[in-house]
Amino acid sequence: MTSAQEKQQNAHSRASSLRLSAVLSKVKPGDCISEKIRVLAAPLTVQKKNVQSYCVVGVDGSQVYPDRSFASGVCGIINIGGLVLTYGEHSSTAEFFSASTLVSKADMQTGLVFCPEVIDTLRTLRELEAGLQKMRELTHSKKVLLLDGSMIPYGLMLKNTAVQQFFATRFLSLLQECYDEQVIVAWYISAPQSQLLARAIGEDEQTDAQLLDGFLQDGQTTPFFTLNQSTLFGVSCGSQHATSFFYVQNGTEIIRIECPAWMLDLQTSQEFLCSVVADQVEKGFGYPVALTEAHRQALITEKDRDFVLLELERQGFVLPGGALKATRKQIIPA
Repeated sequence: MTSAQEKQQNAHSRASSLRLSAVLSKVKPGDCISEKIRVLAAPLTVQKKNVQSYCVVGVDGSQVYPDRSFASGVCGIINIGGLVLTYGEHSSTAEFFSASTLVSKADMQTGLVFCPEVIDTLRTLRELEAGLQKMRELTHSKKVLLLDGSMIPYGLMLKNTAVQQFFATRFLSLLQECYDEQVIVAWYISAPQSQLLARAIGEDEQTDAQLLDGFLQDGQTTPFFTLNQSTLFGVSCGSQHATSFFYVQNGTEIIRIECPAWMLDLQTSQEFLCSVVADQVEKGFGYPVALTEAHRQALITEKDRDFVLLELERQGFVLPGGALKATRKQIIPA
């Protein structure tokens, strides 16, 4: 790229940032900035020191897909890991947890194909299930469930209607449980690539985060938005479950937080969630410490894979064509 092209691109970027800044400065709750997006609440400035005593549950998951490199494709692994961090005025505690499940074709519901997208969606559901269970066990009055990635199960976009509706129904059921029990739950997205706000001002080349980086100050959020959504993959959902989001400058990058709409309708939930996320990012030197440690608990190592294969062998499990020993040799270094 030549110097002239760089200058032109920078000028275009600044102009787009200014346009977005102008739009966001004028919108108020109830306004629609596009057919897809409605404003729920005004922006705020995050106060990290507002939370001294709280509890955060961080959950993440990983998987081994059913393919030829593992058990000849007849089974896979889903591992859910996480921790509970409790902060008090004088001391803090950490409780780690993880649970692995062997998934085979026999576990699939009728009509579900044993493929990576289905495994991904199962993992996403189990992350929320595990986090919700941990939240129920806590007696602390101030608690947050943090999950990594997007609230939207994008893997379902590649599947047929029956699969989409099967998983959407289960996911919405879990969201209803969160709503009934008033569980504060949020999905944390680092380096977000969404262009919803950018496209609302006619910008197709840059992401929302790139444009917001031009004017959003440390600790500032955008307005709180919700999608104009009445269904999830064809399954009816109440407005309280619509995917809602906001961006915030955390000091090192622009991040995106996604939540069910009912949470961001409440100012107390907004302020508490933002303060907890900011505190977690500070403690984790740029990324929430609860999610960093949850990822470590969720990680499936080569030793874990080897252990599963040894257990299968010990229990007399035989792969098609007697390929178990050959599969072990593929995984275990000499």
